[in-house]
Amino acid sequence: MEWMTLIKERRSIRKFNPTQVDQELVLELLRAARELYPTGKTADFRCLYAGTADSRERLAGCMLEPLVNNKLVKWLPEKVRDFVRRRVTDIPGHLAIIATTDADRRKSDMNYAAVCGTMQNFQLLAWQRQLGVLWDTEPTMQSKEVFHLLKIKPNERLVGIFHLGYFDKTPKARARTRAEKKWTSLNDQPASEVGVLELLNAAVWAPNDGMREPWRFIFVGSGRTDMMSGLQDQASAYLILVVNEDSDPHKREEDFAAASCLMQNFLLLAQENKLYVRMTMNDWIYDRTGTRRFGVQQDERILAVLEIGDPEQTVEFVKAESSPDLAFELL
Repeated sequence: MEWMTLIKERRSIRKFNPTQVDQELVLELLRAARELYPTGKTADFRCLYAGTADSRERLAGCMLEPLVNNKLVKWLPEKVRDFVRRRVTDIPGHLAIIATTDADRRKSDMNYAAVCGTMQNFQLLAWQRQLGVLWDTEPTMQSKEVFHLLKIKPNERLVGIFHLGYFDKTPKARARTRAEKKWTSLNDQPASEVGVLELLNAAVWAPNDGMREPWRFIFVGSGRTDMMSGLQDQASAYLILVVNEDSDPHKREEDFAAASCLMQNFLLLAQENKLYVRMTMNDWIYDRTGTRRFGVQQDERILAVLEIGDPEQTVEFVKAESSPDLAFELL
């Protein structure tokens, strides 16, 4: 599979045709997406699928209810409300993704990143099968009505709802900012950066709301790896993925998800190009004192550190037989 081409060609789809989506295909793609995530980082999540007319109506009703009850929009004509409802009911399938959380912030972040990376795999594999996906994280979904329908527990979070369907027209590409423009190098040998930048320039074709591109990269290369002493295992080089921390909690979560998708793109590309990369989210990335040495600003945070090793090293991926059963239910 050529990940470079697939990552660049994938598009978010907003207009679907009426062809129904087989739930068995959705389940097949979910299983395959999970198997592509690195060993030891299996995501803990569950999914609910609304693929029937009845389940789509119930989902639409829950998403519309907060708007109907809002005093500021009660004046909306019935035909406008019906238009909003049909935006949900006319789409063939909806996949709700719910991640487990943890009281430990690092563990919770690691699982959220793993779930988002797995969902990026799903989007890429779906595109390969000509199935369109729109990753929806609109605030209207963060309502008690939707949470009740999805049976979300106190130790869970809604990652988003994937709107699924086949499409007749591929949207035009929206240009991405090249990695070089979001790049800080702490390296004595610039030539060693070339391969990493090449992969990053494909990885940046990750879904992100409003094309905010909330990431930047810090490369710690040859001759400067002593900066990581006491923080990371020894590696030939390190790529530090930095993400914006917006004052809006909703945007902050969206940006974390987007950067996690970019990171998964990079991991897939590295594996394809036989470049050893190991993702870590160690405790020190939460310490402002520890991150300041790399120039991380107050409104930023380190999402993860990617340890880059020798080409001879390999990263194994999760095998289906060693993974727990996938939690998949019909709504």
